Amino acid sequence: MIHELLKDISNEEDMRKNLVGVGEHLYTKPGQDLKVEDHKAEATKLPVVFAMGGSGSRLVHVTRDSFSKHMIPVNWQPLSKYTFDAWRNLGFREFRFLIDNTHRGNSITEYYGDGLNFGTRNVYSVEPKKLGSGGAVKLALENNSIDRNFL
Repeated sequence: MIHELLKDISNEEDMRKNLVGVGEHLYTKPGQDLKVEDHKAEATKLPVVFAMGGSGSRLVHVTRDSFSKHMIPVNWQPLSKYTFDAWRNLGFREFRFLIDNTHRGNSITEYYGDGLNFGTRNVYSVEPKKLGSGGAVKLALENNSIDRNFL
């Protein structure tokens, strides 16, 4: 479906004409069962999941392996905060962070905490050892950090 969509739509102006806007620069293809405007309130109840594990080996020259690559400062705030704020500004308040049990994962929990400072509810699923992206999601399902409905 993505490939078909990309053949038909080449820029944001085309996207505005042919798709349903669900956020700033975020569009989805309408279907018979999908009317985003009718379900936005329900959609914002879904938790947004951030898979934030990984060793960050390609960015160790920036992080010096002292914090997560997701916490690299850009204009005095972590890179991941821009995405976090984008979802939060759309009305999402439930966030799940899939992190590893290292100082890198700790740098994420120290910044985002329980979400009280952001008006959100943040829950963490901590990998005891590296499980990979699929393994992190599986663990989060098993420990009930997420259920089958999430973004």
